[in-house]
Amino acid sequence: MIRYGADEAFAPLEWRDPKGRAKGFQIDLIRAIAAAEGCDIVVRADAWSTIKADFMSGSINVVSMFDQPARREYADFSEPILVMSSEIYVRAGSKEISSLEELAGHEVIVQAGALSEEEITARGIHATLIRVETEADAIRLLASGKHDCALVTELGGRSAMQRFKLGSSIVSTSPPLLVSDVCLAVRKGDAAMLEVLNSGITSVKSSGAYNAIYDRWLGALERPAISRRRALTLAGWLGLPLLALIAVGSVWTRTLRRRVAVRTAALNTELIERRKVEEELRQSDERFRVALASARIMVSTHDRELRYTWVYNDLVNYPSESLLGKTDAEVLPPDLAAPITSAKQRVLESGRGERLDILMHVCATRPYLELFIEPLRDHDGMIVGLTCAAVDISKLKHAQHQQRELEDRIRRSQRLESLGLLAGGIAHDFNNLLAAIIGNTSLSLVETPDTETNTLLRERLNVVSVAATCAAELTQSLFAYTERNQTDSQAVNLAAIAQEMCRVLATTLPPNISLICTAGDADGVGGTVPDVQGNATQLRQLTMNLVKNAADALDGRSGTIVVSTGTLIADRAMLDSAYLGQEARAGRYVFLDVTDTGSGFDPTDAERIFDPFFSTKPMGRGLGLAVVSGTLRRHEGAIIVSSVPERGSTFRALFPCLPASNADTTPPANAPSGVPPSGSLSASHNGATHPTILVVDDNRSIRDLLSLTLKDAGFVPISLESGSAAVARAQGSTEHFSGAVIDMNMPGLDGMQTLERLRQMHPRIKIVITSGSDSGDTAGRLRHDPDSAFMQKPFAPDDLARTLRILIGG
Repeated sequence: MIRYGADEAFAPLEWRDPKGRAKGFQIDLIRAIAAAEGCDIVVRADAWSTIKADFMSGSINVVSMFDQPARREYADFSEPILVMSSEIYVRAGSKEISSLEELAGHEVIVQAGALSEEEITARGIHATLIRVETEADAIRLLASGKHDCALVTELGGRSAMQRFKLGSSIVSTSPPLLVSDVCLAVRKGDAAMLEVLNSGITSVKSSGAYNAIYDRWLGALERPAISRRRALTLAGWLGLPLLALIAVGSVWTRTLRRRVAVRTAALNTELIERRKVEEELRQSDERFRVALASARIMVSTHDRELRYTWVYNDLVNYPSESLLGKTDAEVLPPDLAAPITSAKQRVLESGRGERLDILMHVCATRPYLELFIEPLRDHDGMIVGLTCAAVDISKLKHAQHQQRELEDRIRRSQRLESLGLLAGGIAHDFNNLLAAIIGNTSLSLVETPDTETNTLLRERLNVVSVAATCAAELTQSLFAYTERNQTDSQAVNLAAIAQEMCRVLATTLPPNISLICTAGDADGVGGTVPDVQGNATQLRQLTMNLVKNAADALDGRSGTIVVSTGTLIADRAMLDSAYLGQEARAGRYVFLDVTDTGSGFDPTDAERIFDPFFSTKPMGRGLGLAVVSGTLRRHEGAIIVSSVPERGSTFRALFPCLPASNADTTPPANAPSGVPPSGSLSASHNGATHPTILVVDDNRSIRDLLSLTLKDAGFVPISLESGSAAVARAQGSTEHFSGAVIDMNMPGLDGMQTLERLRQMHPRIKIVITSGSDSGDTAGRLRHDPDSAFMQKPFAPDDLARTLRILIGG
């Protein structure tokens, strides 16, 4: 469809007659082109300013215009259909004006929006412009005696002079000016319509229709040629004067030739410059095209009604053709169209650009787009529409999301580390205190005869001993949370452990709670569940804590607890959503599920339930799930928690599967570790009746307690307050030392450093390292040393004496 816009008063090229019909040379030519190309055509004639505005907005797609560089910014031009020039007209007898520069200081009548007005403005000629609607109005106004001159096209001026019979009162005083090609123009980038027009022009010219149309409308307006008869008559009248002028003419001719040569050279230079500018413009257009083609971007222009007038789209799956002439509200869902439309409307009203981020959820890839919206202005600075560029920033958004997750993980890790340091420090000091309490209580029980008079005292001492032992178990929970309990690890079967703990715990739960265990296969052995690498004792503690947590969630009400195990493949998404799962590797895992029908908890508490001393229960200590998290970190596992308030919770603990090849070569799950067992004690120690033992501890109460314990057990203790003192005593004495009891954490030389220094002087000395913190690393280093042992504070006095007897050998 050709929607052609005609100037209603640009005779003889195009105009509108009294009946409202468009006529003229260009009207017949565009109709002939449409017929030759088989196109539908609609012609509308109106004021040129209105036609030009509609062309800029896209409602008209073809007009006729002079091909000028400034206009190539918003239009593409066909091959020329006509070559036209402008002339300066004055009233007969007035001062002649022969160039554009001579218009300076004069009142010049021009058609509004025409090439003449644009050129005077562009060249900076200081003339007073009198703007009229048509070139005919310009000639008529000049003839009425107003203003100095008129600058109009040659054809427009002659047509008006014939129409108003002004041949003797209005004259042209300049050579042809502003020689330009008249072309058919389309909107910038409308290559399809431009191809149709060029093809039609070629067809019309080759068929002869063009010449017929030209002769009909413009033939009568050409400069009339002087006939031969007229020339002979004039020669007869002017022969003698002309002969007199021949001599002058020859001189003038030579002068004129020189001027023509100079002017020709200037025109050639101007032509070269013009071609250079056109080539630069062509290269700029090509670079722009290549840049767009190589970038993942969407660029569009919009009119003031926010309709798409031009689209380049290499970003989202919306065909460009489907957007032209439509608004965002017509092609996008309301939740996307509303913010985009509001932003564009604000830019139209304020003239200031805006940027906007949106999620294109209507596209399959759901990209994040960043929109840059800027006003589109014409050469007068008026806002005629908008430009909008969209860039895919999905990778940036994803990186920002990952950064936020990493920051959250760092903050959570720092919080857990701080809590761990607090818990570990408290547990270490508490263990030293408990060691003194338990040791002195045990010695008091030994020294208090079991008689009727001492019955109440012994009962109270037993109560103190039991309470201190419970407190020691509590410190072990703290160590479990801080990951310091690095004890033996071997292949264990989680299903077997779950069944074992269910049998034990079933007898301790209230009768209104039903405990169901579905761990393992049908024969109850758990053979279908692969082994995991871990510590059986800690896994039993983890199972017990999860079941006790489920029982507490029932809060005395009747309910059901289900314990089950199995295997699954954990992918990256599952592990990222799990607690402690961010550092775990994707793969095959054994899971332990504990599900209850209890009160559940609010999702906002999910991140805190594994913190020590936090509990959603009124009477909870908040250590059970903290121990679970410590055990999971130690076993490189994770846990997934789901809970619905008043409907129950499910805790799914995940442990990496142990390859089947490793399960047959590891020790059994119940292999003993730690302090040597209490059996196989002999009564002698290689004939020595009173072995000398160095007691090294910076805590005086502990040191005194250990010395008293060893003395009662038949040893000769030497009490020393530091590792340096022990080394100095060993160096400066000829005594024979059978063994040493050394605290691990001391100022200066610690326990291991003291052990190494003593071994340099006494290679076979028997040494027991004690510690108030749960130091699995120390126990592991001593495990393969037959002359050393590790004991965790607090411990019973008899256990220390027994361990020394075993090491010394009797």
